[in-house]
Amino acid sequence: MRWFDGICMRATTYLPRFLGDRLRRLWVDSLPSNPLSAIGAPSIEVFIPTAGKDFDVLQACVSALEVFCQNPISKITISSPSPLLVAINSRYPVVYVSDGDVLTEILVDALEKSKADDRNIVNPGWVRQQVLKIKYALDSSCEEGVLVIDSDTMLSNPRTFVDSNDVQILIVGY
Repeated sequence: MRWFDGICMRATTYLPRFLGDRLRRLWVDSLPSNPLSAIGAPSIEVFIPTAGKDFDVLQACVSALEVFCQNPISKITISSPSPLLVAINSRYPVVYVSDGDVLTEILVDALEKSKADDRNIVNPGWVRQQVLKIKYALDSSCEEGVLVIDSDTMLSNPRTFVDSNDVQILIVGY
């Protein structure tokens, strides 16, 4: 085997992945940025799980949400494993809860048990946050819908999440 055979082999191994990523990006960029109508859009509840490392960007997340969310917001609930040391300014009602207020004892015990498992290959904090998001959305009394957004995510374009016909879209990313 000559030295350039290895280089060519390595390049062709990565080429389809790279090409596929580029084609996906072109396809995603061709999609409409806000395909649902905001006219008559129902009000939604927003749930933002956060952790201490994201307290500094939490206000920016809420501010971007207020600007770009086309649905009226009935309330914003912010959940944190530790007491929130930041006051959030919002024109919508903000409710602060601890993760323990959302999760049941059984779930907390199961999460602690999985965290103690040495074979765990997934970040236990990430798993806890996924369970927290699902549990909150399932237990919510908001009939129109719950928007779950991470505290380090900033909306950058106007977006209607649920329209007047209760149609909801999945947002595609690359």
